[in-house]
Amino acid sequence: MCFKVKKEINSIFLNYLLNTELYRNSIINRSYTSALTGIRSSDYYETKIPLPSLTEQQKIASILSSVDDEISKLELKKKSAESLKKGLMQKLLTGQIRVQV
Repeated sequence: MCFKVKKEINSIFLNYLLNTELYRNSIINRSYTSALTGIRSSDYYETKIPLPSLTEQQKIASILSSVDDEISKLELKKKSAESLKKGLMQKLLTGQIRVQV
């Protein structure tokens, strides 16, 4: 579906906005169900989205992007720690490493 936006909007902010639960629920509430679930384009176009000013959108998008980057870094760190744990557990279980109590 193609969007027509009446105001100027930051594309990164729009991406975050369209992926929120609030927006998703508003679209689900407008959808109809038969054999398949769908939404009429007219209902989709009537969805109102309150927008802050463009500078505020840019600030919000910047903050959310930096938070996403931090989350990605932490997820990589977590995967690395889990991998290290698995390796150490395997060495402990096979007796390659002994633990002194």
